[in-house]
Amino acid sequence: MSPEEFFHLDRINQNVIYEMRVRSLGWVLECFRIGKIRRNTIKNLIEEPQLHEILEYLLDQERYEECAIVRDILQEVYSK
Repeated sequence: MSPEEFFHLDRINQNVIYEMRVRSLGWVLECFRIGKIRRNTIKNLIEEPQLHEILEYLLDQERYEECAIVRDILQEVYSK
């Protein structure tokens, strides 16, 4: 395996991880809004800098609907 192949393989894995996180964030936000998950639980499981990284990733991909989910989590959970 060449260094270039390794770089792309590593990049694909990072993208897959971001995609899994994005899918779960919508569920987390919905559960928070209906009261199934508490604010402290979310803060302990998902660090705020990770959400900012995901937001940047989504902006680069121009996926604005999913950006709104991350923005809402940052506003509703982390700003209070």
